[in-house]
Amino acid sequence: MYWLKRAVYKAALTGRTAWRRIWWRAFYGKRFSMGKGWKIRKNVEIELTGRGRISIGDGLITRSGVYVLVDGGELKVGDHVFLNHGVSITCLQAVSIGRGCKLGNNVVIVDHDHDYQGSLEDMVSSPVTIGNHVWIGANAVITRGVTIGDGSVIGAGSVVTGDIPPRCVAVGAPARVVKVVERPE
Repeated sequence: MYWLKRAVYKAALTGRTAWRRIWWRAFYGKRFSMGKGWKIRKNVEIELTGRGRISIGDGLITRSGVYVLVDGGELKVGDHVFLNHGVSITCLQAVSIGRGCKLGNNVVIVDHDHDYQGSLEDMVSSPVTIGNHVWIGANAVITRGVTIGDGSVIGAGSVVTGDIPPRCVAVGAPARVVKVVERPE
């Protein structure tokens, strides 16, 4: 059955936008929902396994090479999100990306890692929450259990291992807040 899903998935990627939504909906049923007005380029791979769920808002734009794996978890993507070349999102528990977010080239978001005290197959996972209007620079890594507040900026090449408050600029490995952005009301 897996080979059939892959064949239909590849056919859906080459078809028109409306047909893609129909194919994904036919295979994933209510576990997959997607808004309107989205533009997905070629070589975008979406894998939904187990009891996983994906909910994508209106106006999603992706470049080529985006990889999304939801293995039993839940991925929520808000309206008008932009995913640049090579973005990788892997979700075992929960990943939430707010509306108006922009992710740069090769950004990695994972909600899990290996349990170093157990066997290599043991995973530890915690939800990742990215607020609204967050900008994440190229080659940044967002690790499990992280919450990034609304309007924050994550610098290119940063590794975010802890929470980032709203309206802050964070850079480095591990990412540290270097500036608070004051916005007029």
